[in-house]
Amino acid sequence: VAILVDTSVFFDVLNSQRMPEGWAGGIIDGSGNFITRSRNPEQWADKPVPENWRVATSKEGFFELTTVDGDVVNGANVISPLSGWGLGVSAQKDIFVAPIRQTLLATSIVSGSVTLISIMLAIWAARKITKPIEALESGAEMLKRGEPVRFAPTGVPEVDRAMHAFDVASQALLRHEMALSESEARLKTIVESALDAIITSDEKGIIQSFNPMAHQLFG
Repeated sequence: VAILVDTSVFFDVLNSQRMPEGWAGGIIDGSGNFITRSRNPEQWADKPVPENWRVATSKEGFFELTTVDGDVVNGANVISPLSGWGLGVSAQKDIFVAPIRQTLLATSIVSGSVTLISIMLAIWAARKITKPIEALESGAEMLKRGEPVRFAPTGVPEVDRAMHAFDVASQALLRHEMALSESEARLKTIVESALDAIITSDEKGIIQSFNPMAHQLFG
């Protein structure tokens, strides 16, 4: 009994899988001949499989080789335990690794973006810290010159509390200095207009100051 099957049937089976561009499939009989291929089936039907392909497809698993079309491909092969026929499916290496490259590229872009964002956040956080410090330094200089000091809120509660405390202390100090200055001015007016001679000296008896009346009396 003989059973004949048109090899185009197997081509139709392969073609129905709608393999993406760059992919190829082939069915090989137990003698190492092509039954059909998804590419150029008329050219390779019933033709011996190239040696490198025969070695790669003689066992099940993954492989890498150069096809009869001269393409470097990665593929996989399975062998039927009933007929001994093998079915291999392969893709051009560039196409096969393209998703990996795209994934690595996307990962690199995401990683770079995260790094850039981290740096920007670090700079922003640093500015949040350095700006109040600069304001405090500027406030200290103004306080030394006797100028009033006012701080704008920074939005950082801890820093704002510290700057508020500095602000309150500086205002109190300025009020104290102003009161002291007024008191000294009043005292000077009193001393200079006094009818008595007023002389101040240190512990060694050296005169430090005297009023106009002392000058008139003692020269």
